[in-house]
Amino acid sequence: MPRRSVLSTSELESLISLPSTNEDLIKYYSLNESDLALIRQHRGAANRLGFAVQLCYLRFPGIILRLDQAPFSPLLRTVAEKVRRYRRPNSLTSATVSWKNPLIDTSNGVAMNLH
Repeated sequence: MPRRSVLSTSELESLISLPSTNEDLIKYYSLNESDLALIRQHRGAANRLGFAVQLCYLRFPGIILRLDQAPFSPLLRTVAEKVRRYRRPNSLTSATVSWKNPLIDTSNGVAMNLH
């Protein structure tokens, strides 16, 4: 027997669509102190950013990025700014991250200073 779909394709797409305005990005992807403490437990700027991005995607729209899927650029910029602002207390170096992280594809040339 064929499986029935509860939602139409357009309804499903609107349900998991990403925010498009700056206000919505702030609303859905704000990180609190406990989030930042969890993020800081990861080694390396790329790992911290990758973890933070996946955390945000899990919260809204409730999905995990696939290995071949690049993060939404406005989301990546918003989260990178927050993670950079709350860096590790004993981080003394400053470096530009060249993405080699399998969670984040930078074929579009995105590289950010996270320290």
